[in-house]
Amino acid sequence: MSPLPRHAGAVAALLARVPGWAAAHDDVLGVGLCGSWAAARARDDSDVDLVLVTDARAARAADTAWVADLLGAGAAVGRVQAWGPHLTEVRCALPGGLEVELGLADPAWAATDPVDAGTARVVGDGFVILHDPAGTLAALAGVVGRRPPADVAVAADDAGLVRRLLAAQHPDLADLPLRHADGGWDNEMWRLGDDLAVRLPRREAAAALLRNELRWLPGLARLVRVPVPAPLRAGEPGEGYPYPWAVVPWVPGEPAWRTPPSARRAWTADLADALADLHVPAEAAAPGNPVRAVPLARRDGTVRQRLLLPGVDPDGHLRALWADALAAPAWSGPRLWAHGDPHPANLLVAGGRLTGLVDFGDLTAGDPACDLATAWLTFDAAGRAAFRARLAERGAADDATWRRARGWAVALAAAMVLRPADPALAAIGRHAVAELSAERA
Repeated sequence: MSPLPRHAGAVAALLARVPGWAAAHDDVLGVGLCGSWAAARARDDSDVDLVLVTDARAARAADTAWVADLLGAGAAVGRVQAWGPHLTEVRCALPGGLEVELGLADPAWAATDPVDAGTARVVGDGFVILHDPAGTLAALAGVVGRRPPADVAVAADDAGLVRRLLAAQHPDLADLPLRHADGGWDNEMWRLGDDLAVRLPRREAAAALLRNELRWLPGLARLVRVPVPAPLRAGEPGEGYPYPWAVVPWVPGEPAWRTPPSARRAWTADLADALADLHVPAEAAAPGNPVRAVPLARRDGTVRQRLLLPGVDPDGHLRALWADALAAPAWSGPRLWAHGDPHPANLLVAGGRLTGLVDFGDLTAGDPACDLATAWLTFDAAGRAAFRARLAERGAADDATWRRARGWAVALAAAMVLRPADPALAAIGRHAVAELSAERA
């Protein structure tokens, strides 16, 4: 197991104390946690970054007696420094060595969404609201979950670039109707005619993922009995665009997360069969993924940090399920192909059937339990039982795999509920937490 940072207990106690302290002080309008603890990437030497929105910033900066009330006896103020007209830093140290940076911010600062590039970087890395009764921090919370900036200018209205690329490399498709269909974390997508789509990566990291899809998806699509967007045509850099791109089939349907969980029971067998079809031994050259289909122990430190954050696991139940998953026998079989992210936003449905398994950006090979976490992300208890029964018929999940799958569900749900700006992921996370909380290890 990966150890938690040595100050994890002190941080958890502090975060639990903040809401009550803030509620007892009328001038404190909101408190947020940002930086490495909010992003679950804290190390032993990481400090705690709190921002307190207050309409008494100057007074609190001038008289810091309140710090001991918030941080506990023995907390020492090291420095007070102004950062511009709306933000003051109060740097503190706790007796055990934990450092805490208290940013005192005017309400005007919080409304700037956010005030400067440095704040944008810190808040964008992770932001958890601890106290915000009037919604003062709503704008800052919205920074989390936004897709990263594009490396290249690929905009929704940039159909001219797509048309030029098609004309130069696939002229037989260049005159088909073209309209922007979607813009995701990694790619922009245009619908091409009735049956095709064009996907252009927005970032170099996404281009690497598309190269994986170009290489592996055409073969994998022949294994899986539901449609997947395996590339039909490959595109090369050109017309000033620097990355590979692809023409893929248009997969009809609506994202499953928009349908009620009870309606998803109708296609539990469809999804179980699709994943069982996919979970076959992979070639030695199959891509790896550091956060999918790996031994759960590699994710332990990050997951346990997330579970300490306020509101994620208030009664410790998810921590018990996570511990049970870590104790389950590890995957000892060959590396099996895995989708990596088959949650309800990547499942398309229509007419009570599963019509597509999309977004193979996390395609990898390893422990198939990662994919089976969808049982809690997607289904209710009845649907999950039917899903598991169909997997058992296919010989695709023994008890140990199911325990690890539940651990993966804990890990993914804990990350999703911290994405307030992404309504799909946040809703999926809340559903999964509710389903997990009803189970016992």
